[in-house]
Amino acid sequence: MSKSQWTSYYQTKEQDNFVKRTASSSDEVQSPALEALRSLKESREKKFKEIELEQQIIEMERELERQRLLEEGKVEEEDELPSRKELFPSNYAQITKWFYNLIFIGFLAVLVALLLWGRHMVA
Repeated sequence: MSKSQWTSYYQTKEQDNFVKRTASSSDEVQSPALEALRSLKESREKKFKEIELEQQIIEMERELERQRLLEEGKVEEEDELPSRKELFPSNYAQITKWFYNLIFIGFLAVLVALLLWGRHMVA
């Protein structure tokens, strides 16, 4: 089999151009399977391009509608969601306060335990 018959379905543009040049320069007969794969690849590329264009059109329509509503005054400029920091504020300060209070209480408990133990040992 020739090199052009073993080409990958996912080729870069350079590889695809190289295969086309080598296939056109040599007078080899192309198999129906390769022709079917090429047509599938071309139809798939067309489909993706169409989907991408449709998404761009939808996005442009949304932006135009938003601009129209802004001009009419029906929508305020800041009609977006608040940031995550505003919705879920950090409780880092509260946890830090609890941690230091817990350490202080532990220190007092150890101090009292040592004082009682020392009093018991002296008596």
